[in-house]
Amino acid sequence: MSSVRFGVQKKNLLDFTKSFSLTSYLYFGPQVNEVGDGMALVFQAYNGTPKWYTYNTSALGYLGNPRDENSIGIPNSFAIEFDLFNNQTDNDGWYDQDLPTSNQGQHIAYLWPGDLAQYSSWWAWFQTQRNVIHYNPISYLLTNDNWIKLDVNWDAEAQKLQYIIDDTQVVDVPYEALYTNVLSHNTTVFWGFTGATGTYSAPQKVVFQQVPFLVEANPQITVENLTRNKQMSSGDAIHVNEKVRLTYSVEYVNGKQTWKNIRTTLTNDPNFILDTNSITVTPYFGETAGNSYKLDDSALTEGILQFPSNGMGPSLDLSGDIPSKMVINYEGHYADDTPQTAIYLKSEYKGDNAVYQASPFELIPTQNLPPVLAFTEIADISVVDTDEIKTIDGTFQDPNQSELTLRYAIDGATVKTEKVDGTNTDGTWAYTLTKSQIDNLSGGEHTFQVTAENQMGQTTTITKKLLKKVCASHKAYFIE
Repeated sequence: MSSVRFGVQKKNLLDFTKSFSLTSYLYFGPQVNEVGDGMALVFQAYNGTPKWYTYNTSALGYLGNPRDENSIGIPNSFAIEFDLFNNQTDNDGWYDQDLPTSNQGQHIAYLWPGDLAQYSSWWAWFQTQRNVIHYNPISYLLTNDNWIKLDVNWDAEAQKLQYIIDDTQVVDVPYEALYTNVLSHNTTVFWGFTGATGTYSAPQKVVFQQVPFLVEANPQITVENLTRNKQMSSGDAIHVNEKVRLTYSVEYVNGKQTWKNIRTTLTNDPNFILDTNSITVTPYFGETAGNSYKLDDSALTEGILQFPSNGMGPSLDLSGDIPSKMVINYEGHYADDTPQTAIYLKSEYKGDNAVYQASPFELIPTQNLPPVLAFTEIADISVVDTDEIKTIDGTFQDPNQSELTLRYAIDGATVKTEKVDGTNTDGTWAYTLTKSQIDNLSGGEHTFQVTAENQMGQTTTITKKLLKKVCASHKAYFIE
């Protein structure tokens, strides 16, 4: 018999009044017929005398004695078990009674080890037999020669505890049961893995990717559309050739250790065209920015930026001696031939004692299209020298939903320029000829022209004849 125990030190207590996330990976070796027994991640209400091991074999180091009807497991606790051996015989015990026998009977489930009401007992074959209630049992081949990912997330405000197996199988733990069994005794909680073997064994291993409160960091990705002078939201369309600034930041918020030797991987689409000499790294000491420095353009290859390219990475802390935040940004645009499928900007920060990823930032590449312009009236424009004013109008549309510049011209000479908002589906434009302009027009045929230009420099121009008629009483002429 042997056991494994992690995370028992008092300084690593969890505070359930605060939200946290825990990520670990478990390994149980290759698929073989005779393996045992398993491990469990256990959370126990703090009482000054933690108990981190009970019995071997089917008790997995955390449950009560399988042959004693009055025995409980680790008191005031919650556990997620990874069980390698199916206990469904009088000889092996009945802790796994009624659980699936697929995948060699191996399974994942959560239990309340310290509650005697969770156990049932009976007498058979001259000894006590016991069962224990398993909640949300998942039939799972644990000895598959792969590392199995376990995420545990606690939302203190929502009072929601959830764990996720291999990013796919999600289990919600009822808060009422968690409160009754654990948090009503203490919101400060010991935590860690415990386990056991018996006749059979397995290479039971655990590694941690994210340990609650060891390093608390806040990674973020922001995107600014410099062409439109607009901050973008995840899921927005980004028009190709529009200039953007991508900013990847990570801030050390709190923790029990300095976040050490951070290696950064920033992922973008390979169709991104970098503006020369635009990759900038800026350290921050609290709210104060340190000296920025440039990275060589070669740091961004096929859309992926590695920092540093080799050697030791920076460390972050709140001490003031080293930065508390690092920001990397660069500028450029997406090429014309960028596929119009979602782009996910990603960032990963791997330190020696913590790994963080920002939530992916989604962009939808979209082709740029020229503006659409139209006159309201189909007929040519006509004025009479006695007119006081003449209004010419029409509609505009910007498929790119940006700002448009409208230019009005008579006989090729610009008479007015204005900016209009093209973010809506369509809009209207209008130009009014003044009496002075009408008087200055010679009788006969002229041209009236409207040009719309979007922020990418694409233009659309529409033209109509402008006919000036002169009344006979003014001793002039009329030209059709």
